[in-house]
Amino acid sequence: MTATGQERFDRKLIAPMVLGSALNPVNSSMIAVALVPIGAALGAPPAETAWLVSALYLATAIGQPVVGRLVDLHGPRRLFLAGAALLGIAGVLGALAPNLGVLVVARVLIGFGTCAGYRRRCT
Repeated sequence: MTATGQERFDRKLIAPMVLGSALNPVNSSMIAVALVPIGAALGAPPAETAWLVSALYLATAIGQPVVGRLVDLHGPRRLFLAGAALLGIAGVLGALAPNLGVLVVARVLIGFGTCAGYRRRCT
């Protein structure tokens, strides 16, 4: 800690943080383009495939304050790594999803996992 009581920011974290925060918009753009083919492959109507986008943003909106509190309790590094692990698990789950419901669950996990990249510990 410095004399002011604040931790120094490690500049090596800038690139991973910028890249991490860019994943949600890129991910949603890819999903939006693929909604019709995904629905056709899984036998789901367009109204149901829209949950792939909505579920991600709802999970992110709910998860950000929760993860923020967890960052305050356990530290940003630990939560960032947990979020990255959750993203990996969700990616595998999504790739192996046998139906739309499992794919929506994977998107919810992605939403929660990406929350860890947006929150920095406040003092």
